Amino acid sequence: MIYPEFIDKQINILQKNDGDMVYYSFKSPLLCGQGVFSSRSIKYIFDSTKDKNDLEHVGSYFIMLNQHELRWLGLELPSKYFKNYRITVDELSDLKFIRKIYKNLWEGNNIDFDKLIDWIDSQKFQENFSVEESKINKK
Repeated sequence: MIYPEFIDKQINILQKNDGDMVYYSFKSPLLCGQGVFSSRSIKYIFDSTKDKNDLEHVGSYFIMLNQHELRWLGLELPSKYFKNYRITVDELSDLKFIRKIYKNLWEGNNIDFDKLIDWIDSQKFQENFSVEESKINKK
């Protein structure tokens, strides 16, 4: 469940401002995994660490320890993304939730992200709300 327009917006911000990474005005589980990184930052991380966690999670831990080495750009998110919905698949309850989304919204094309949010709001689902972030993501 990705939001292509959001990803494109981040790419454009990085390109226009010669940045490496985008940070958001608030943390949104709704947009988990939709961050973009410059190829320069990925190469830098790859060359600078041998920690498997950094290589798997695009340098999560390395980035936190070396924030000053990268060019960060801020992005203010619209309030409609102030949701605590998980639309990522890490646990069985996540998969069940995603299957319900596809059963109800899939029409052969990408599911419109705003339509997805509206649908989740209307359904009051809570199936995967108890899933906690992994230790590496929390760190």
